[in-house]
Amino acid sequence: MKPAVRNALIGLGACGAAAVAALPWFSSRALDKQLAEMAAKPSGQSDIILRNLQHKAGYLSSSGTVDVVLRDRCHESDAGGNTTFRVSYEAHHFPTPAAATRFDWKLTPTGDASAAFAKVFGTDSPLSGQGAVSWRGTVQSEMKLPAISYGSEGSRFETEPSQGRIAANDKALQFNWNLDRAVLRGHGRALELKQLSIDMDLQDRHRGIGDMALRIATFGTQDASGEGFELKSVAAEHDGKIDSTFTQSLKRVQFADQNLQDLVLEASLKGLHAASVETLTTVLSNSCGMDTLTRDESTRVRDAIKTLLSSGMTAGINKLSGKGQSGAIEGQWHLALAPVQTGQSVSLDQQVSSEGQVLIKGQVLNAAQKEMLVASGFAVTTPEGIQSSFKYGKGTLTINGKPRDGSGIQHMLASLDEKLMMVLQGKVDTQVADNEPEQEVAVDEPAEAAPADAAAPAAPPSDEAQPPAQPAPAPAPAPVSNACADVASCARQTLLAATREDLDAIRQAATRIDGFNKPDLGNKAQARKLNNDALAALQQGDAQQAVTLLQNAQRENPRDIEVASNLGYALIKAQRPKEAVTVLTNALLLDPRRTSTWAPLGEAYAHLGQSIEAAAALWTAWQWSGNRDRTLSAYMDKVQREAAARPPLADAYQTAVLWIRDGQRPRFTK
Repeated sequence: MKPAVRNALIGLGACGAAAVAALPWFSSRALDKQLAEMAAKPSGQSDIILRNLQHKAGYLSSSGTVDVVLRDRCHESDAGGNTTFRVSYEAHHFPTPAAATRFDWKLTPTGDASAAFAKVFGTDSPLSGQGAVSWRGTVQSEMKLPAISYGSEGSRFETEPSQGRIAANDKALQFNWNLDRAVLRGHGRALELKQLSIDMDLQDRHRGIGDMALRIATFGTQDASGEGFELKSVAAEHDGKIDSTFTQSLKRVQFADQNLQDLVLEASLKGLHAASVETLTTVLSNSCGMDTLTRDESTRVRDAIKTLLSSGMTAGINKLSGKGQSGAIEGQWHLALAPVQTGQSVSLDQQVSSEGQVLIKGQVLNAAQKEMLVASGFAVTTPEGIQSSFKYGKGTLTINGKPRDGSGIQHMLASLDEKLMMVLQGKVDTQVADNEPEQEVAVDEPAEAAPADAAAPAAPPSDEAQPPAQPAPAPAPAPVSNACADVASCARQTLLAATREDLDAIRQAATRIDGFNKPDLGNKAQARKLNNDALAALQQGDAQQAVTLLQNAQRENPRDIEVASNLGYALIKAQRPKEAVTVLTNALLLDPRRTSTWAPLGEAYAHLGQSIEAAAALWTAWQWSGNRDRTLSAYMDKVQREAAARPPLADAYQTAVLWIRDGQRPRFTK
């Protein structure tokens, strides 16, 4: 070999050796830098915080400890609510073809978490594992969990040792966990699960793209057993749209004298605008929900919702099937939201269509049940059993090929369009508290509270749910202009429309109120505290104290619809109905479709002797109710209980009951 060639090869070898020797140094430096950056990250930017980093860098290996703080930024009240773990680690920097760095770790809970973990796992060090950092930056680790034996309030949960794996990078997330056996015992019952596994493989966790599955090989109780359970989700992105399929299947289940096989429920949600999904996921997770959005975040959320609805999508049940000893069932249902054409606005009334069918074979239903379904027109007989099908689009409804009245569905969609348009135009603040579950007035007798739904929807009921045909109407006050100028005039317009049973005018008045400026959002927490104190005062029979507390609550947060409605009700209990009318009328500004405002408003008018307004308000309250049967039942109960103590109130409810239930429209004359 020529000296020049030999020297060149020696030089290349020396460079290669130097490069290999330098790799551990680069790996050590990279780990040192990354840990320092994570520990220095401002705490407000993450739900995972690194504190008290003690890192000892080395050439071939590094080691150290760090406190990992897990917190919930959306509900954290103080540092005491955090959960802290001490992580001890040792990193090995000599590279392999698959990994730039390998590491061993051990997790030890501290503080309150230590006692809780020891109670569950029998040790204060329940997690340990080995991991690696790939050349592409993916961090992965194997994990082991000891056996669990935890008891509480007469129940006990037990598992055998389990193990799993997690891997993540900027977008992707993989997670696998396997558990051989788990048993839940208590209160005379027991549930055993065998061969349970959780598998997750997300290529983009921000958009939910990838696969997830929960599998249980067998399960059993004293009365039932089954095998082959699987709950699976698959989401993929194509041309900027996300298609998701959710499948729940069960190979076999046996209970009592039933033996069912091959049960499958497959649902899908397809055509979601991927970028809008990511925007909603990111903004809502970072902002802790709809009620804490900034103005810019609200705009981004509205734009994302508008794009989602404009782009169109489909949802439904692709397959519903199962077999039993005496028959089988097959079915499917689909709902489509057509994309909006250029230059047109979102309109559920025009975009929504739906169709579906169910086929019941054999003797799943007895003869009487089949006869009832066929007689009602909802099913027809087939050689295999009975079948039911429907189709809806743009107000046209057919059931088993025969036309039916679809106006109720159309009116519901039109009403949703009104509310949706307010949201998309930014006229309904996403920070309004009335998206929260309503808390009804609670008094010494629960039935004393205004008859209303705990969550009455904004959409009016369908025409199919309207009262029976009415007698010829008596002369009613002349209608007023649709362009009511303030909430008080819109409330009067609504009451006049109710006397004519003019639902369109009632909806128009509600839409008009939606466009009025709302008061500024105040101190929600303090207002709710005062509201709860007022409810307690009402339960103790102190209506005057409740009024004072609720007035203070309303000053704290004039946007709280629950506080406003409760104040109106408390004023009625305090025998101040005239003030109640004013408060409840103004409360309509926050939500003109709330049964829990219209019903006490009707009571206030009844106490003032204004029977026409009282009946109209109670009828309106029933129209907006999300559970009409329950509201009517509450009205009937009021008739019985108020007959002796407060006859005008009983008369008002009796008028409403006869009007709603029997179609006896009142004669609205003074």
